[in-house]
Amino acid sequence: MQLQELNTHPLKRLNIKQVQEMVGLKKSAIYQKVKEEKFPKPHKDGRSTFWFYQDIVNYLLQFK
Repeated sequence: MQLQELNTHPLKRLNIKQVQEMVGLKKSAIYQKVKEEKFPKPHKDGRSTFWFYQDIVNYLLQFK
C-alpha cells in the first residue's frame, strides 16, 4: 500500500493482516517491534486486536 493511498478516516481499525500489508513486515516482526517499543501498540476490543489507521500512518511517515 502506497502512502498516496492513505486518505482514510484516522480512527479506522486495522487488523494484523492490514497492518502487515501497509508496513511490509511479518506478524512476528511487528510484535517484536511492539515489544521493543519501536512500533505502535495494538488495542484490544474483546477478542479483537487492532491498530488505529492514523497510528500506522504516523509510523510510516517517520521513514519518509
